Amino acid sequence: MGPLLGGRAITLLSLALGLSLLVRTTLLIHWKRRWLRDAARATGRVLHLETETRRERVSDSTRGSGMAMDDVTYSYPHVQFTAENGTVVTFRSGHGYSTCPFGLNAAVPIVYERRDPAATAQIEEGAALWQGVAVWVFFTFVALVFAAVQLFTG
Repeated sequence: MGPLLGGRAITLLSLALGLSLLVRTTLLIHWKRRWLRDAARATGRVLHLETETRRERVSDSTRGSGMAMDDVTYSYPHVQFTAENGTVVTFRSGHGYSTCPFGLNAAVPIVYERRDPAATAQIEEGAALWQGVAVWVFFTFVALVFAAVQLFTG
Protein backbone atom coordinates (compact mmCIF):
# COMPACT_ATOMS: atom_id res chain seq x y z
CA MET A 1 0.00 0.00 0.00
CA GLY A 2 1.46 3.38 -1.04
CA PRO A 3 1.58 6.64 0.87
CA LEU A 4 -1.67 8.49 1.46
CA LEU A 5 -0.43 11.54 -0.41
CA GLY A 6 2.05 11.36 -3.25
CA GLY A 7 4.83 13.89 -3.76
CA ARG A 8 2.81 15.78 -6.36
CA ALA A 9 -0.16 16.17 -4.01
CA ILE A 10 2.07 17.51 -1.22
CA THR A 11 3.64 19.96 -3.68
CA LEU A 12 0.22 21.20 -4.82
CA LEU A 13 -1.10 21.48 -1.26
CA SER A 14 1.97 23.36 -0.03
CA LEU A 15 1.82 25.67 -3.04
CA ALA A 16 -1.89 26.34 -2.44
CA LEU A 17 -1.23 27.02 1.25
CA GLY A 18 1.67 29.35 0.47
CA LEU A 19 -0.30 31.29 -2.14
CA SER A 20 -3.38 31.59 0.08
CA LEU A 21 -1.20 32.89 2.92
CA LEU A 22 0.39 35.35 0.48
CA VAL A 23 -3.03 36.70 -0.50
CA ARG A 24 -4.16 36.89 3.13
CA THR A 25 -0.95 38.63 4.23
CA THR A 26 -1.11 41.11 1.34
CA LEU A 27 -4.69 41.98 2.27
CA LEU A 28 -3.70 42.34 5.93
CA ILE A 29 -0.86 44.74 5.06
CA HIS A 30 -3.21 46.76 2.82
CA TRP A 31 -5.85 46.89 5.59
CA LYS A 32 -3.29 47.94 8.23
CA ARG A 33 -1.88 50.72 6.04
CA ARG A 34 -5.39 51.99 5.25
CA TRP A 35 -6.36 51.80 8.93
CA LEU A 36 -3.29 53.83 9.91
CA ARG A 37 -3.97 56.38 7.16
CA ASP A 38 -7.58 56.94 8.27
CA ALA A 39 -7.07 56.66 12.03
CA ALA A 40 -7.24 59.61 14.41
CA ARG A 41 -4.17 60.58 16.38
CA ALA A 42 -3.59 62.09 19.79
CA THR A 43 -0.87 62.47 22.37
CA GLY A 44 -1.33 60.50 25.55
CA ARG A 45 0.46 60.29 28.89
CA VAL A 46 1.78 57.15 30.57
CA LEU A 47 -0.07 56.84 33.90
CA HIS A 48 1.74 53.74 35.13
CA LEU A 49 3.61 50.67 33.93
CA GLU A 50 2.13 47.27 34.67
CA THR A 51 4.82 44.61 34.84
CA GLU A 52 4.53 40.92 34.12
CA THR A 53 7.33 38.40 34.58
CA ARG A 54 7.43 35.21 32.54
CA ARG A 55 9.88 32.35 32.39
CA GLU A 56 11.21 32.16 28.82
CA ARG A 57 13.99 30.68 26.76
CA VAL A 58 16.66 33.32 26.23
CA SER A 59 20.09 33.39 24.64
CA ASP A 60 22.71 32.15 27.10
CA SER A 61 25.68 34.47 26.56
CA THR A 62 27.55 33.01 29.55
CA ARG A 63 28.16 29.76 27.64
CA GLY A 64 28.74 31.47 24.30
CA SER A 65 25.83 29.78 22.61
CA GLY A 66 22.65 27.93 23.31
CA MET A 67 19.50 28.77 25.18
CA ALA A 68 18.66 28.93 28.87
CA MET A 69 15.51 29.54 30.88
CA ASP A 70 15.31 32.92 32.57
CA ASP A 71 12.75 35.31 34.03
CA VAL A 72 11.87 38.10 31.59
CA THR A 73 9.89 41.13 32.78
CA TYR A 74 7.62 42.99 30.36
CA SER A 75 6.16 46.44 30.94
CA TYR A 76 2.68 47.29 29.67
CA PRO A 77 2.06 51.07 29.67
CA HIS A 78 -1.32 52.31 30.88
CA VAL A 79 -2.00 55.46 28.85
CA GLN A 80 -4.59 58.24 29.03
CA PHE A 81 -5.51 60.59 26.19
CA THR A 82 -8.36 62.81 25.07
CA ALA A 83 -10.10 61.71 21.86
CA GLU A 84 -11.26 64.17 19.17
CA ASN A 85 -14.79 64.06 20.59
CA GLY A 86 -13.54 65.16 24.04
CA THR A 87 -13.82 61.74 25.68
CA VAL A 88 -10.98 60.93 28.08
CA VAL A 89 -9.77 57.40 27.33
CA THR A 90 -7.50 55.20 29.45
CA PHE A 91 -6.15 51.94 28.06
CA ARG A 92 -3.50 49.30 28.68
CA SER A 93 -1.13 48.75 25.79
CA GLY A 94 -1.50 45.31 24.31
CA HIS A 95 2.22 45.29 23.56
CA GLY A 96 4.63 44.48 26.36
CA TYR A 97 8.14 45.90 26.26
CA SER A 98 11.11 44.05 27.74
CA THR A 99 12.90 47.40 27.67
CA CYS A 100 10.14 49.99 27.86
CA PRO A 101 10.94 53.15 25.89
CA PHE A 102 8.37 55.14 27.88
CA GLY A 103 8.67 56.39 31.44
CA LEU A 104 5.97 57.56 33.82
CA ASN A 105 4.18 60.69 32.62
CA ALA A 106 5.92 60.42 29.23
CA ALA A 107 4.09 61.77 26.20
CA VAL A 108 3.28 58.99 23.73
CA PRO A 109 1.69 59.12 20.28
CA ILE A 110 -1.68 57.37 20.10
CA VAL A 111 -3.60 56.10 17.09
CA TYR A 112 -7.25 55.01 17.26
CA GLU A 113 -10.50 54.64 15.31
CA ARG A 114 -12.83 57.59 15.74
CA ARG A 115 -15.92 55.40 16.12
CA ASP A 116 -14.52 53.56 19.17
CA PRO A 117 -11.41 55.13 20.72
CA ALA A 118 -11.50 53.05 23.91
CA ALA A 119 -11.49 49.70 22.09
CA THR A 120 -9.03 50.56 19.31
CA ALA A 121 -6.40 52.83 20.90
CA GLN A 122 -2.78 51.79 20.43
CA ILE A 123 0.57 53.40 21.01
CA GLU A 124 1.78 54.51 17.59
CA GLU A 125 5.13 52.76 17.67
CA GLY A 126 6.46 50.44 14.96
CA ALA A 127 6.88 47.18 16.85
CA ALA A 128 3.55 47.51 18.64
CA LEU A 129 1.62 48.36 15.47
CA TRP A 130 3.17 45.83 13.08
CA GLN A 131 3.88 42.82 15.31
CA GLY A 132 0.78 40.87 14.24
CA VAL A 133 1.45 41.56 10.57
CA ALA A 134 5.08 40.47 10.98
CA VAL A 135 3.95 37.07 12.26
CA TRP A 136 1.84 36.55 9.12
CA VAL A 137 4.71 37.67 6.88
CA PHE A 138 7.00 35.14 8.58
CA PHE A 139 4.57 32.21 8.21
CA THR A 140 3.88 33.17 4.60
CA PHE A 141 7.62 33.20 3.86
CA VAL A 142 8.10 29.78 5.49
CA ALA A 143 5.15 28.31 3.58
CA LEU A 144 6.38 29.68 0.25
CA VAL A 145 9.93 28.43 0.84
CA PHE A 146 8.54 24.99 1.71
CA ALA A 147 6.39 25.04 -1.43
CA ALA A 148 9.39 26.07 -3.57
CA VAL A 149 11.51 23.27 -2.12
CA GLN A 150 8.72 20.78 -2.85
CA LEU A 151 8.27 22.15 -6.35
CA PHE A 152 11.94 22.06 -7.34
CA THR A 153 12.99 18.86 -5.57
CA GLY A 154 10.18 16.82 -6.36
